[in-house]
Amino acid sequence: MMRSLLVASLFGVAAGCLRTAPTTLVTSAVRCPDPANCTQSNGTGVYYQEGGFAGIGPARMMITHFINPGSRVLFQGRWVDTAQHWHPLVESGQVYKADYRKHTSTGIVAMTNLAVIGVTEQGTLPEWTLQEDKNVPFPIRGPDLLDLTLYIAFSAPPLGQTQYVLDFVGPDAGDQRVHRYGLRWRALAGTAAPTPYCLDAQQAMDGAVFQRGIEVDPVDGRVTRTTPTDVTLSCSFGAPATVYGWGYDYAASADTFYFDAGIHMKRASYCGDAMFYTKPNTKIEIADDLPLGPNRVAIEAGRVPNLEAWWTPSGASCVNPDNLRHRAMGFGDSCGAGRLPTCQLPVGQPPPKFLLDGPQHPGP
Repeated sequence: MMRSLLVASLFGVAAGCLRTAPTTLVTSAVRCPDPANCTQSNGTGVYYQEGGFAGIGPARMMITHFINPGSRVLFQGRWVDTAQHWHPLVESGQVYKADYRKHTSTGIVAMTNLAVIGVTEQGTLPEWTLQEDKNVPFPIRGPDLLDLTLYIAFSAPPLGQTQYVLDFVGPDAGDQRVHRYGLRWRALAGTAAPTPYCLDAQQAMDGAVFQRGIEVDPVDGRVTRTTPTDVTLSCSFGAPATVYGWGYDYAASADTFYFDAGIHMKRASYCGDAMFYTKPNTKIEIADDLPLGPNRVAIEAGRVPNLEAWWTPSGASCVNPDNLRHRAMGFGDSCGAGRLPTCQLPVGQPPPKFLLDGPQHPGP
């Protein structure tokens, strides 16, 4: 059976409240002469919403994923130099300690200088494991995250080693599938108020989402299955969280074709590369060959209004130029030296394992 979904307004976290995403669209396309290094392509539509941002400090360091090598937590990320080029961290950053406000029957106990020995998640619900001296480690999850403060350090030349404080605000703005928390940062040595880590296209706070066992390339959105202890951090309007919210699982135990293909479909990245051809809040209809899931509306097999593209983990296998979401963004129907064929809906039973979409309103 096929199923469909209208991609309408999602939700973000702002000052502890749910906020409906505004409907104003980004009006200009971003083009990247050097895809491996361009600031706007690096993460745009992948780790955060098209036109949004994620980053910490003057280096605008974006965390891509956390690493659990045993009894500590490290992370990898990318930072931006003065020429607006992105660079991976040469050495992994570190979550070197934590504070926690423990609620007891007699009041709140401030626990400081705790060791951070692990981070994981289940269904995007994060869990941090802390330890006080040599005592038994204990987990922090759910609403307890709002009482957690993390201290991180990383080196981004020419700034050298820098230290920041991270905290969470909420409550969890989850939609029963995607759990997201407001994540903020401030300089350890500074006095400025905390700054949101994730920003949406209107530069308002977006929620942060944790997903383990995957690494997503911040330039082209390609997904790599890694050790289950790796945990990707992205924004809720970015691709990994959005695609999971559509019902496509990222876990290695699932059929990952749909999640990996959905990353490109969300960004309208027809060639599965650094280029994207969509804008925030564009409504599309989705069809696949999976059983009908929650919050899905069954559509008659073979009927996808305004069929735009068939999607695979490497991009679109075909495209209908007349049905592009935003023709004015300049997609030229070709990937490399080859032109993508025109999509045709199958006659009779569709082939197994397919993912396709059609915009509600094709146009500029």
